[in-house]
Amino acid sequence: AALYVENVSGGDVAKILSAGMSVKDAGAPVGQLPPPLALSAMAGNHDGEIDLNWEPVRGANSYVVQMTTDPNVPDSWAHKANATESYAVILGLTSGQKFWFRVAGVGAAGQGAFSGAESKYAP
Repeated sequence: AALYVENVSGGDVAKILSAGMSVKDAGAPVGQLPPPLALSAMAGNHDGEIDLNWEPVRGANSYVVQMTTDPNVPDSWAHKANATESYAVILGLTSGQKFWFRVAGVGAAGQGAFSGAESKYAP
């Protein structure tokens, strides 16, 4: 019966309700995304590799990763990677140099706020 009502109503809420069926909540848009939490940077398996991971952000379709060697200079943050999951592998870094990373989720409302910066010396 439910499939029949769904097909005949064409999604019209009034028709669905008049058939005695309930209507699924359409869901509210997530809106501006909060910053990702728990960003961590770990030495990777190879020289010059740092592995990043963070807690997934509800509503994020992807993530933007930025990197700098001086977090006190706002203009020094540069795009380093895009990720579709809550981790990224950064390759080709200068061994022994300290790098700072931050990440932001990207969803329907655009890019959200950046996480706090996390630093790590490249192995």
